[in-house]
Amino acid sequence: MLINTFSVHILKHLGVWGTLAFATIGFLIVDRKNFGQCLLIMFFTMTYNVVLKNVFKVDLPPTCPVRGFGFPSGHMHFAAIFYLELIYFYKNKMVRLGACTLMLIIGSNMVIRGYHYVMDVIGAILCAAISVMLFNFIFKKIAKHRFNCLFIVGMHLLTVFVLFCQIGFVPKHVLGALWGTCILCVVCGLWEISAMKRLSQKKR
Repeated sequence: MLINTFSVHILKHLGVWGTLAFATIGFLIVDRKNFGQCLLIMFFTMTYNVVLKNVFKVDLPPTCPVRGFGFPSGHMHFAAIFYLELIYFYKNKMVRLGACTLMLIIGSNMVIRGYHYVMDVIGAILCAAISVMLFNFIFKKIAKHRFNCLFIVGMHLLTVFVLFCQIGFVPKHVLGALWGTCILCVVCGLWEISAMKRLSQKKR
């Protein structure tokens, strides 16, 4: 009973909404560029994950309260992007240890609650690792943050189109992720324009 209650609170506070809150706070307070890129990939992942699920078509466990495909786990995929981005950007040992520990806690509690199989969680972490390495490599080549935004928006729209061709409609949370991507790009653009104006005023 205690483990069951603990796992409910872990997934409630460290799941999708908790991870999104951490990333947003990081974007607003800590590092706009790194956390902005992290949020872009996280929003894209919400769509990309649904495409992957409809490719593999692995059913959720019978113990899961909802029906559908479970590989790779969408919640784990979303969270793993954030924590693996932290590991990629920050070389501090405590940050890396904390990120790995939280991923382990989230993943194991999804299995304990019967929401996913172990392979769903492991698959999500592997997909997240590939995404983080690939996108950060591309971002380095693109170099400018505004081009990173445009690239992700283009990729996101293409993935939404692929998903629509797969299942014939676009789920609400995918549309929400697309809106989140667009809003974040606008915020980043306005922030960058404001920074350029301040810089030009200082030069005068």
